[in-house]
Amino acid sequence: MLADVIKNAYIKNDLSTLEKNTTKDSYKDIIEARKYFDSSDLSFTPHWVEIDGATVNLQVSWKGTWTVKGKRIEDRGLAVFVMEGRPLKLAKVLRDNPFRKPE
Repeated sequence: MLADVIKNAYIKNDLSTLEKNTTKDSYKDIIEARKYFDSSDLSFTPHWVEIDGATVNLQVSWKGTWTVKGKRIEDRGLAVFVMEGRPLKLAKVLRDNPFRKPE
């Protein structure tokens, strides 16, 4: 559920929701890495979850479509969302980060 909250906040450019659901470092990484887009559609397909104490690793495949100045860009990848704390917050994204797109 946290991954969907962050995804929807990213799509809507809802910075306050992003900030509430990410650690300070993760929020900074997302804000600094995100690219301009007019609109976006992003979907996640979870593959596995690993829980180690207060850390949850969620592996997802993702597909995205971004529209930038009338041009449609499609991409997909595999990411691991590392979530920590109580309540859980996104701490980092490993592998192919969908929030650094479009390229």
